Amino acid sequence: MDDTKIKNILKKHQQKKMELYYQNSQKLSLGAFSGELSNFSFSEQEGYSARVLKDDKIGFSYTEDHLEQHIEAMIDQANENAGYTTADPAHTLNQGEEKLQSDQFYNQEIDQVTIDKKKQFVLDLEKTAKSADPRIINVPIAHYGDQKQSVIVANPQGMLKKQTQNFCYAYTEIMAEENGETSVGFWGMGKASFIELDYQKIVAKAVEEALSKLNAAEIQSCSCPAVFCEGVASDLFAVFFNNNSPFYAENVQLNVSKLKGKLNTKIASDQLTIIDDPLAVGIQRRVFDDEGVNCQKMTIIEQGILNNFYYNLYSAKKDTVQSTGHGMRGNHRGSVSTGATNVYLENGNLEESELIKEVDKGILVTEVEGLHAGVNQISGDISAGAKGFMIEKGKKTYGVKNFTLSINFFDLLNRIVLIGNNRRNDGFSHFQSPSILIEKVDFSGK
Repeated sequence: MDDTKIKNILKKHQQKKMELYYQNSQKLSLGAFSGELSNFSFSEQEGYSARVLKDDKIGFSYTEDHLEQHIEAMIDQANENAGYTTADPAHTLNQGEEKLQSDQFYNQEIDQVTIDKKKQFVLDLEKTAKSADPRIINVPIAHYGDQKQSVIVANPQGMLKKQTQNFCYAYTEIMAEENGETSVGFWGMGKASFIELDYQKIVAKAVEEALSKLNAAEIQSCSCPAVFCEGVASDLFAVFFNNNSPFYAENVQLNVSKLKGKLNTKIASDQLTIIDDPLAVGIQRRVFDDEGVNCQKMTIIEQGILNNFYYNLYSAKKDTVQSTGHGMRGNHRGSVSTGATNVYLENGNLEESELIKEVDKGILVTEVEGLHAGVNQISGDISAGAKGFMIEKGKKTYGVKNFTLSINFFDLLNRIVLIGNNRRNDGFSHFQSPSILIEKVDFSGK
């Protein structure tokens, strides 16, 4: 979609308070199994949408048709639809005039790598995983993917913002067996450059995870200190920075967040600082959000103090503050909601082994299962199946399995005693955390 076309369309609607949105998404997916390419797909989705503000009402419409007259008809339809919606004084649109074009997060190298080279990558990923250890019996998943997205947000007042970003990633799942017992290991990696994608590292982490679970024992129910490895901590935190997150202002306003009324108060351990950085390498990096608001690094929790909530334009107007640049939508057909970008817990100063040394008797948790089913984002309750290792007198000893960990997220924030220096940085997780030591977690075993 070129600038001239946008300007011609918007010029005819100068009297409207409106927003024109365009998105083009391209995705490549490759899979390997038993030494052969098992999956090869390419998809492209492209379309336009319009939001029109009239008498405190928002009208919405979208189209996949590129002809100017059809885009103009879409705008007229959005204008008409506004008449059928409910008025709300908090409804607002970006009336800015800024022009911005950014390819800051677009790496041409990913597009220039041939399909044959990408196919070979995923075949090598599977082959390396299969031959990594005699106990590896199957590699059910070996996957490579890349995606490219272009977004334009514009209005009749002169705002015209364009950005393109791309990303590549790979992951594998492997199965190991020993003495009749099987286990599964999984790991993934995302990068802004194909050359930085390392299947050897992906395999090494997946194999380590699978083999570490073999010959594990069951545990008695107990309450004890626990170390969550970087992967487990990342997965746990990610659930609370997604969808119904208690950190999203819209959920605070709906009275479904336990953090209501706690801004600028202590909600966590002094050790804890959490940052959202949309400009960092990750799946959600961007220069501006889906409402055309510029993005910037934001501290959510600083040394235990809740500093900020996430705002889009609507929730910001309700609280008479500025949007934090976290207006998100899945595609051109979707309505605007709130979304975190690249969130991370700041590193501490200790190796994971030093966290373990602080525990006389406890558990190192290296895997959690069923998080989305076992987590309540409103109450904060977490109950999930887990695996890991016993910690005895400051040392990791034997593997343990088939137990359930239970803790409340808001309690967890205050029970963090120490933080490791090994923050997950593979670009594959929406939340990146180092290992953490928690003073007490409830475990249910046999």
